[in-house]
Amino acid sequence: MIAPRKAAADGQGGSPRWLITFADLMALLVVFFVMLYSMSVIEVVRFQAATLSIRHALGPGIIEQAPTSPWETTEINEGAPPLPFFAHGLPLQQLLLEDLEEELGEEIGRGLLKVSEVNGQVVIRFEEKASFPSGSAALNEDFLPVLQRVGAVLGDYPGLIRVAGHTDDVPIVTAEFRSNWELSVARASEVVHVLKGIGVDRNRMVAQGHADTRPIVPNDTQASRAQNRRVDIILSDFEEVERTPDRRTGIIIDGPIPPPIFR
Repeated sequence: MIAPRKAAADGQGGSPRWLITFADLMALLVVFFVMLYSMSVIEVVRFQAATLSIRHALGPGIIEQAPTSPWETTEINEGAPPLPFFAHGLPLQQLLLEDLEEELGEEIGRGLLKVSEVNGQVVIRFEEKASFPSGSAALNEDFLPVLQRVGAVLGDYPGLIRVAGHTDDVPIVTAEFRSNWELSVARASEVVHVLKGIGVDRNRMVAQGHADTRPIVPNDTQASRAQNRRVDIILSDFEEVERTPDRRTGIIIDGPIPPPIFR
C-alpha cells in the first residue's frame, strides 16, 4: 500500500513548478501579440497625407486612383524618381491651396471666390453677390457647380470643415428670417447641404451663423457692406477629423478668425 504524501514542513502548499513556467509563457505571448498589433495599425491621416503628396508631385495621370486602404495597390510610373514621405516637404494646407487654385483658377480670377491660408487654416470665401440673392438663403443656380467643385477638392483632404455665414449691419425682418442671425445660419446650412450632397462626410462639417458680429471691414459704405456679406468655408484641424458639437446649439463655438490675406 502506497503511503500518502506528507505535507510541506512549514505547513503551506505551493503551485506546481510547471504552472509558473506556463504563466510566464502566456505573459510573453500576450506581449508578443500586442507588439504585432501595434505594428500593423497605420494612421489613416498620415497615410492620406502621403498619398496626396505623391499625387500632387507626380500629377493626376501618374496615379490612376488614390487607394482607400494602405493595402490596395496603385499603378505608378516605374520611371519616376523616389519621393520622400511628404513630397518636397509641403504641408497639407499648401497642397490644398494649390489644388483649389488649379481646379478653380478661372473662378478665382473672376472674383467669384477667394482662397487663403491663415494660422494653419485654409479659408475659402465667396461674397453674397456671387452666391446668394439679397436677403435669401437659396443658392444661385449658376454658383452651384462652383461650390460642388470646391467640395470635390475638400473631400480628398482630412480635417474639420466649418461653414460660417456673415451679414452686414442692416437689420432684416421678413416672413422667412427674423434677423441676420437666422439668415447667416440658413446660408451656412445651405452650403453644408450642397457639400453633403456630393459626398463630403457630414461628421466633418459644422454650420455657423455670425450675423454682423465679425465684419472684415467697417460697415460704413455700400461697398464695405457688400464685402461683409459673405460665406466662409474654413478647413482646419488636419490631424483631427471628428468633432463633437454642442448638444444645445449643434455647432462648435470657436474664437474669431483673423482676416486672411487672399491671393
